Amino acid sequence: MRTNTGCGNDENGSTASRFSLTVAAVHQTMNSKPTSSDIIHTSCAEETRAWAAAWIQTLAPGTVVALHGDLGAGKTCVVQGMAEGLGIAGPVTSPTFTIIHEYASDGKPRLIHIDAYRLAGEEEAEELGMEDYMTSGIITAVEWPERIPHLLPPRTLHVHIAYGDGPDDRILTLGGGEASRC
Repeated sequence: MRTNTGCGNDENGSTASRFSLTVAAVHQTMNSKPTSSDIIHTSCAEETRAWAAAWIQTLAPGTVVALHGDLGAGKTCVVQGMAEGLGIAGPVTSPTFTIIHEYASDGKPRLIHIDAYRLAGEEEAEELGMEDYMTSGIITAVEWPERIPHLLPPRTLHVHIAYGDGPDDRILTLGGGEASRC
């Protein structure tokens, strides 16, 4: 499945609805190495967030999502969409300096956002209790998972974000399970 719909709303006024069928099909293939059918093309940040908001609806509680990509590629944008899909209100920002953000809705934790960029290594991550977060039963998004590869659970879902042809175009390649572990 390949999606490139252009930025903006569909005929119903909703960016998110364009991704619902694609998300269900992607979820069925998440336990294997990425193939050409596991690639999503978005044309702007709004579209990336809309895709993530729809995609998170298919994830089970406790899912760990590893977000790979260069600086500015859109890792936090994906987390913003995930938060929106869970009904989390308020700003969602990268925890670059705080390392971990917990987001709640209805007074219950719903999303954990980890940024491993500034960690010295896996030992520091262990000292911060990151494994506990990743086994908490709450959906966890990890930016810069390359810094803590051995702490990621075997069934981690991986989203590789790359720049597309246009300045706001993104290519998201999806995979999961043992085969695509960092």
